[in-house]
Amino acid sequence: VVAHLRYHALSEQPNFLGAVQSVVARLQGAYALAIVNREHPESLIVVRAGCPLLIGLGIGENFIASDHLALLPVAQRFIYLDEGDIAEVTRSKVKIYSAQGQEVTRKIHKVEFSHDGSDRGQYRHYMQKEIFEQPEAVAGTLEGRIAERRIPDEIFGVEAANVFSQVKAVQIAACGTSYHAGLVARYWLEALTGLPCLVETASELRYRSNVVLPGTLFVTLSQSGETADTLAAQRAAKESGYLATLSICNVPESSLVRSADLSLMMHAGPEIGVASTKAFTSQLVCLLMLTVILGRHQQKITAADEAELIQQLRHLPKGLEEALELDSEIQALAELFGDKQHALFIGRGPLYPLALEGALKLKE
Repeated sequence: VVAHLRYHALSEQPNFLGAVQSVVARLQGAYALAIVNREHPESLIVVRAGCPLLIGLGIGENFIASDHLALLPVAQRFIYLDEGDIAEVTRSKVKIYSAQGQEVTRKIHKVEFSHDGSDRGQYRHYMQKEIFEQPEAVAGTLEGRIAERRIPDEIFGVEAANVFSQVKAVQIAACGTSYHAGLVARYWLEALTGLPCLVETASELRYRSNVVLPGTLFVTLSQSGETADTLAAQRAAKESGYLATLSICNVPESSLVRSADLSLMMHAGPEIGVASTKAFTSQLVCLLMLTVILGRHQQKITAADEAELIQQLRHLPKGLEEALELDSEIQALAELFGDKQHALFIGRGPLYPLALEGALKLKE
């Protein structure tokens, strides 16, 4: 449909860029488009709305992709397009126009290439690799975030302390594995802070009218920061009277992070496997740190309580390493179930969301 619209627009507007701009003005919904004209094969027009699209700046060449990982190691400098941006990309230059048609400049971000992050190494597949990276991922999440006896508010942003002092309720929105992490956090938040906490699948929350309690902090969780439903839910939250939006994410320049008021990076390293693993444990660590800070502001968590929780957080990477040492025993146990056609995961309390996550992983 877009191709036909562009063809007709070009018959009325001979300028390639102008024709694309006139077509985009008529489009509704979410899309990321790359448009080429056989009359001008050296030029590529790209546009994004609701879907990720970035430009990789190479040496004498430029690229487009939905994720910077796809372009490593051919590019280490990237331009993340804003919502509604249209860009004209050639080998030698990039021109970007806002949704209103004005030429604009977007910040260039440099990403250092890590061979270890994308190399499967000794592991049979990426999911196995990322399972064994969990101690390192959790250590990365904690690094620089916890003091000897205190977790600073500022890890969520410079305005965090001001926002957290006003929080009277928490709404968590996420999808899939991130949703299950949010369900675990609800037990922590309500038990340790006394704040009411609602958790909802972002794909449902965005499509209904919900009542926003005064002083509600809107929290989104996503590994990539580009989950369409979670992004849409956060955009809607900004117009719905929430106190502030906070995102917990693994990709610093993602759409979710850039549009949130506060954010915390997971620092879990690239996750390539389709079934999320280390991102889940890293999200739980971030959510526990958020719980501790909110509990302190609510005067429900004492200094001694916080010091004890910090001590437990410090032990987590070691605890994960000890669990992973059971790999051969777990493999032997798994052979007992290799011929089974069905599985039932059972859990109660905060272990109920973990049962949901276990079931999801087996399906995946």
